[in-house]
Amino acid sequence: MSTSLSIGFVGLGNIGGPMARNMATKHAGDVVAFDMNDAAWTAALDGTKAKRAASLADVAQADVVFLSLPGSAQVEAVCAGRPPVSGGLPPSST
Repeated sequence: MSTSLSIGFVGLGNIGGPMARNMATKHAGDVVAFDMNDAAWTAALDGTKAKRAASLADVAQADVVFLSLPGSAQVEAVCAGRPPVSGGLPPSST
């Protein structure tokens, strides 16, 4: 078991995909990622140690969560949606 923080990632498009791949390749801890588009997940993270999150709730269990989303509406939907990704995080981290 790794003592490194676990990383969660939401949004695996043109910017988020390479960022998440870099983390999955170089970070010693666990990496879990979610994208609504399965093809984006596959293109970005297939062949890495990253785990595919079934939902935002899975990502919310990570110690640190990164968002790479196209705009404020998507960020709000992820952070304040049902369930919000911040729902699994300690209050001091949001």
